[in-house]
Amino acid sequence: MSELARLEANLKSLGGDVVALQEPVNKVSAGIAQIKSLLAKPRQLSSMLGDIRSRADTLSKFARFLSVFPIVGTVMGQVANVLGRVSRSVGQMKSAADQVDAKLKPAKAVVAKGEKPVASAKQTLDAAQARLTSWLGMTAALRAQFGDTPPAAVEQAVAGINAAMTPPMTVIDGVEKKAAPPLKKVDGAFSSVERLMKPVADSLAAAEGVTRALSPLEKPLKVLRDALKPVEWALKALSWVAKKVIDPIVKPILRAFRIDLLMAQLERALNPLAKLLAPLSDAAAAIGRALASVTGDVAAVVTALEPLGKASADLDKAMRPLSGVTSRHFAIVARAQAKAAAGARVSRAKSSAKMAGAARKKAAKKSPAKKVAKKRKR
Repeated sequence: MSELARLEANLKSLGGDVVALQEPVNKVSAGIAQIKSLLAKPRQLSSMLGDIRSRADTLSKFARFLSVFPIVGTVMGQVANVLGRVSRSVGQMKSAADQVDAKLKPAKAVVAKGEKPVASAKQTLDAAQARLTSWLGMTAALRAQFGDTPPAAVEQAVAGINAAMTPPMTVIDGVEKKAAPPLKKVDGAFSSVERLMKPVADSLAAAEGVTRALSPLEKPLKVLRDALKPVEWALKALSWVAKKVIDPIVKPILRAFRIDLLMAQLERALNPLAKLLAPLSDAAAAIGRALASVTGDVAAVVTALEPLGKASADLDKAMRPLSGVTSRHFAIVARAQAKAAAGARVSRAKSSAKMAGAARKKAAKKSPAKKVAKKRKR
């Protein structure tokens, strides 16, 4: 086997190692991005629940203020009670979400440990894949030009490349074999975390439902409070006076906003959220266990991938002469081809000139004018 053929075989073998390592690295890289997003959701949930509780408490104060007024008093007392339940239920969920977030700190640390090394390995492998394509193209071009018997100068240069690329090739092959098993385990753990995070995703959806149900209550309660605040004095008056002052203010507002329907919607939205309290609390422990189980595997991945960067740089250095060999010998071939083409053009030009001269002579012999001239001379 020629050195050029050996180089082609080496590059194909290296390409196989790169592709075999790329697949799990790409999976884990995508998994890390997904897990990071998922692990941030408990904090997002806590923030959303905190906002709901704050709004419910504010509206509850409005409702309690309004509960002392005639006509709206009974309704507003019920509204205040429902809003109190919302605040308590949401507060419990927020505590659970905070506990989940706190328990996931070790899991976040596991993911963070693998993030940069895996991202760096992915970048290195992607770049190596692109360069391999280029190197194989150059090698194929040389093989097409020289076949199985390259010139001695090409063989000598390629032999040096083969010798220099062997050590980094060996390292990359070792990285692929060493990193593949822990990468597979980490990918499996990440997939299980996605399933375990379902209660958090469900809680976020339920919290959004409570927010949607709570929002329509804010305007009517604020309108009622603002409308009745200036006539608070009427509460101290006789009941018929109070009713006469308050009734015209309150009834149109109650008819316009249908607060009873809004409260029913809010209670319906609150029920699914309350049912998720236990699953949310259970999720933290399960997620923690899933990621803790691969802490060692993530460390193994980081250790296994560590030599990849230097090996890739060494490989680039080893392959650097290939472009010079390719360009130099194709330049020689191009010059030879140009010289041959120029010689062929000169030869064709001489041949054409010779043929043209012969044709002129032949034509002159057959000319009638020349024959007449000859007869006159006689």
